Amino acid sequence: MNFKSVGMALAAASFAALGSASAAVMVVGNGPELACYNSAKAGETSNLAIKDCTEALENGALSPRDRAATFTNRSAMLVTRGDAKEALADTDNALRIEPSMTAASVNRAAALIELSRYEEARTTIDAAIPLATGVELQRALYNRAVAREALGDVKGAYADLKRALELDPSFEAARIELTRYQVVRK
Repeated sequence: MNFKSVGMALAAASFAALGSASAAVMVVGNGPELACYNSAKAGETSNLAIKDCTEALENGALSPRDRAATFTNRSAMLVTRGDAKEALADTDNALRIEPSMTAASVNRAAALIELSRYEEARTTIDAAIPLATGVELQRALYNRAVAREALGDVKGAYADLKRALELDPSFEAARIELTRYQVVRK
């Protein structure tokens, strides 16, 4: 395996193999908004799952928070299936309604990463990390690691991946990415 030397060496493989991480938000209700949430949580990206989200947004009597959550959930599905521009529009809609919805910021950063807008992704996540907890924090750290590496901050990327894995030792994406690093003492 080839390694670059930069204080910490990084294997030649890139994050692109695993992509960025997205998050889902629970909603109150039992109609298409709940189906949308369940699909987003399960990582489903089918047209039917996205249709449930769209139906909830167009026809549901959603509270502002649940409306923002449904935009966030649809964005998780869209970014996972590679529709980053549409996902970004949904996250922006969610954040206009509920500016402190950290899952929307996590998904916004994921979409920006897919669009190779790394500086904007890092800035989005930097603002969200102080508010994030649990899975959202792990995914935020992972996304920031992706953005940091793309921007040349190898040490910062490594630190974010280590912290994400410390928060959840079963976080497989972070574990896989950490195998690409080798600490080199100078």
